[in-house]
Amino acid sequence: MAKGENIFKRKDGRWEARYIKTREKSGKIKYGFCYGKTYMEAKDKAAEARAKLLSGTVSKPEVKAEKFSFYCDSWLDLRSTQLKASSYVKYPKIPYQLYICQPMFSPKSSIISL
Repeated sequence: MAKGENIFKRKDGRWEARYIKTREKSGKIKYGFCYGKTYMEAKDKAAEARAKLLSGTVSKPEVKAEKFSFYCDSWLDLRSTQLKASSYVKYPKIPYQLYICQPMFSPKSSIISL
């Protein structure tokens, strides 16, 4: 098990403190992040966030996982005015062929025919 406060200085000069927010059913840790201009500021913010979690004043967010196809369709709807009609017809087929029909690391995955 790791020991320490999990606080470090970022490239942009701010300090980042991580704290354990939740755990998934598989046991994987989900971290929360707090930032500050100084080490002590980041440490204090992380301590406050941990205290809020323990006291129950902060509700845990409900995670709703959207399917990949939802994001593809949303993107296509946003771009519909900027695409040619032929591209708009062809684009919905691409995610299906890339991510559903062909396994991730199959030898044929680099060859795509539309």
